[in-house]
Amino acid sequence: MAEADRARAEPAGDEAAAPSLSASDELSLRAMATSPVPPGHPEERILRRFQTAARAALLAQGINWREDVDAAAAQVLARAPQAFLDKLDE
Repeated sequence: MAEADRARAEPAGDEAAAPSLSASDELSLRAMATSPVPPGHPEERILRRFQTAARAALLAQGINWREDVDAAAAQVLARAPQAFLDKLDE
């Protein structure tokens, strides 16, 4: 009986592998997950690995990093000149 209680109290699988993040760590991971990687950058492969790891860490915490990308895109579109937006509609 005690073993069953202990098994329920201890996280299993992915839950055990995902320690909670501090606010600072979360912000750093969000920045890393959503920062653009310039094509042809000498460190492109390494940057993409870090980006993938940051995204996985955020998802393990149940944090949707895609929301940051959507918010950034909305900000860019809000500042875009109307002529540019008209070309997108063509």
